[in-house]
Amino acid sequence: MEQRKLCAILITDLRGYSKLMHEQEEVAIKVIEKQFEMFDKIIEAYRGKVIKTLGDGVLARFDSVVDAVECGIEIQNNVEEYNKGKPEEEQLNVRVAIHLGDTIIKNDDVFGNGVNIAARLVEIAEPGSITVSGTVYEQIKYKVSKLASEYSGKKRLKNIREPIPVYKILPQAKKEVPMKKAFGIAFVPAIIVAGGLFAFMHFYYLQLKEVPNLTGCKFDEIKPLSPILGFSIVVKSVRSDSIHEKGTIIEQIPQPGKHVKRGDTLFVVLSSGIEVTVPDVTGKPLSEAKLLLRTKKLDIGSVRYQTSSLPEGYVVSTEPKAGTKVSAGTKINLIVSKAIKVTKKKPTPRMVTVPKLINLSKRAAEEMLSSFGLKLGKITTVTDPDKFFDIIIDQNPKPGTKVPVGSKVDITINQEEE
Repeated sequence: MEQRKLCAILITDLRGYSKLMHEQEEVAIKVIEKQFEMFDKIIEAYRGKVIKTLGDGVLARFDSVVDAVECGIEIQNNVEEYNKGKPEEEQLNVRVAIHLGDTIIKNDDVFGNGVNIAARLVEIAEPGSITVSGTVYEQIKYKVSKLASEYSGKKRLKNIREPIPVYKILPQAKKEVPMKKAFGIAFVPAIIVAGGLFAFMHFYYLQLKEVPNLTGCKFDEIKPLSPILGFSIVVKSVRSDSIHEKGTIIEQIPQPGKHVKRGDTLFVVLSSGIEVTVPDVTGKPLSEAKLLLRTKKLDIGSVRYQTSSLPEGYVVSTEPKAGTKVSAGTKINLIVSKAIKVTKKKPTPRMVTVPKLINLSKRAAEEMLSSFGLKLGKITTVTDPDKFFDIIIDQNPKPGTKVPVGSKVDITINQEEE
């Protein structure tokens, strides 16, 4: 049966194990067996469940992210104690990573993006510490006593679309596993004798649920988990924020730790994204403008071209305009100069007046036309005994007509029959 659940995923990795297995197989097997024996007990004590081994590491899930982090600290404390006095090749160099996210539980295995992120976090983790995502840190920063942590910045993880805020949790002085961890119940300092009062209190507290800390979580990831959390989650408002990405929960009402009834509404305020100012890229080449916008955490929108006085390929303007305050990740449209298409006008032809060719011979007409920049066109012959022979008796165009230089003039010649 497949089940979706918000879980804390803990993954460990033994650094240098492959090299040790290659060089000293017996020692490597001894080390890995000791590790699994130690980790199984600690994970069980902190109410976690080992899902499977991953070669030289383990994958475990926890219903409580606080339990997962305290378990990670306990693991590193035990590893530190174990390594004392051991030769270097027998020491455990353990890396631990934890992420809180939506998972799919099926056939005693666990899948989903929450597992993928934890697996990528352990790859960048350092031996001796616990690497956690920002989602985990926001949940435990006020709940784990004497928490020693360092912000490592946003990291790009392989095959994960967006950068993940990463924190390093440092081990603390070793402590005994709390009684509530070992037995799964809270210590009750006083015994309620009155059965009626006990029944009432038991019923009342079953109806209440502690409000979790959702700040730092993505709203789109948390919203589908409303039935599991026991609350309706409603967006109260959206405002700009100088730290969190767009869609991140930055405030909630009621506050974390409060107890409210199941089914109550939890109002959240979302970040509209880190606010940045659109830079002025007017007059810059398109490639340079794109680079500058990306350095300001802005995305490139559409690119349109229009004629302008700027050289081809230079930015004319942007939408929104330079100086506008927008959220990081906003798409900026670019208007870019294109080459002005010059249409060559055909020169206006020089016009001349067609001369009178009638009564001229063919040869005389050719010379006359040539002097005007005209040419002799079609020649038609007729026989009219009433007119002189071998002369032009008609022409087209008619004398006095304006025509372009180079035009042809057709003539009709009166020719005697042979």
